[in-house]
Amino acid sequence: MSVVITEGLQRHVITLRDVQAAAAKALSAMPNLDILIWKDEYSLHKGLFEKIVRCSARHFELDGVVIDDAWSLAPPLTPSTWPLRSLKLDVFLAKYGYERSKLEGEARTHAITVFFSTLFRPCSSTLESLIWSDSEGIEDDDVLLSIGETAMVFPRLKYLRLQWIKLDSVAISSFLGAPLKSLELDEIVLPSRSISNCEPLRDLEDFTVSHPPKNRSACRRIAKFISKQTGLRKLYLQETFEGTKYLDDIILPTLTSYDFGNLASLHLVWGKIRIPGKSLQMIARLGSLEQLSLSAGRPCDGRYFWEIDHNRIRHHLSPLQRLTKLAFSHDVYPCVNGTPQSACYYPYHLRPKPVEEATVELLTRFERKHRNRMLHQAEKYAVIFPKLEWMFCGQRPMGFIRTPGRQDGLPKAVLLSKERDEHYTYRETIFRGSRLYGYPRKSTEE
Repeated sequence: MSVVITEGLQRHVITLRDVQAAAAKALSAMPNLDILIWKDEYSLHKGLFEKIVRCSARHFELDGVVIDDAWSLAPPLTPSTWPLRSLKLDVFLAKYGYERSKLEGEARTHAITVFFSTLFRPCSSTLESLIWSDSEGIEDDDVLLSIGETAMVFPRLKYLRLQWIKLDSVAISSFLGAPLKSLELDEIVLPSRSISNCEPLRDLEDFTVSHPPKNRSACRRIAKFISKQTGLRKLYLQETFEGTKYLDDIILPTLTSYDFGNLASLHLVWGKIRIPGKSLQMIARLGSLEQLSLSAGRPCDGRYFWEIDHNRIRHHLSPLQRLTKLAFSHDVYPCVNGTPQSACYYPYHLRPKPVEEATVELLTRFERKHRNRMLHQAEKYAVIFPKLEWMFCGQRPMGFIRTPGRQDGLPKAVLLSKERDEHYTYRETIFRGSRLYGYPRKSTEE
């Protein structure tokens, strides 16, 4: 059973308190409650939090929650143990509390540390998944969030995502000391030397950099960290068009200089208009790859467009004989009407309203020609990669039918959707993984 609690604008604070109290009382009457998502625009007071943490939920989300003070979450406010299995955390002090601590000459991290250290301690032994972000954002580079002065042990933590949050070395070391299987970091936490200097994470399988770094020193630290994780199975990295370029001369040389024999999935996004042949050649040396996602392109009207050359890609990537999934995004092609701007290739609206009959016919003709073009390209890839089962290009997902009795003996590509679509969520599930965005399934050990 799961509950989502969201409070909108209220006319009076008293009314809001009544609503919060009623919600907390309702939680105590739900013995089978498993998932609790608390999203509230108003500050969470100490008495209410005491009731929340005592409910039966094992998967807990505090979504943009403001606390009125950095209370200590110790008995009797909270139980000595809090058997959470997953926690999604986006919590910050109320503005007035932050301003008061500044006037008193305190660093904000000192105030909030009391809350975080006592929050993690009672659930550290059972926590399996943690997403920790700071939507408020910390502008002062010298201010770090902490979980306390001494390291904590997280013996079951396997899925960790840190976003928009600056942590001190104690917090980072505590989390990296866990038996992590999936790790997602961004440019805020990556510059920490605690990341690049950590020991190899022997259980780590998936690594994602959610936001590209802004300077080359951070890029080198990413490469240094990756070089120690040779057991990785899935890697997800990207550049931005105006950001630091680090895939060609930092990341790919690292991947080809070490033995990444377990690497089965690779997602790379270039922040420029094309992917160099040298980079494609380095990718082709990663013979263990079973699924590959590539993208590039320049921005145009809020979108990115990559004038892809399929013949060139097939030529360079042909050694990847284990591929079962292949995806290209932002790819465009010479326009049907001869317009030189490939950015105009895709119609913005498939069925604009109102439309004339001639326009509908034109769009229908475009979609038919584009569909056939993508099917033809997919079949060419299936010839090069005999194990290919799924492909995405031209905003069309496709599968393959291999019929021994077919006259030409070639695989036949088939569409898996009725219309063009980016299928972003599905592709993210394949190449990025989904465990961090949901709740872990019940452990077989229980």
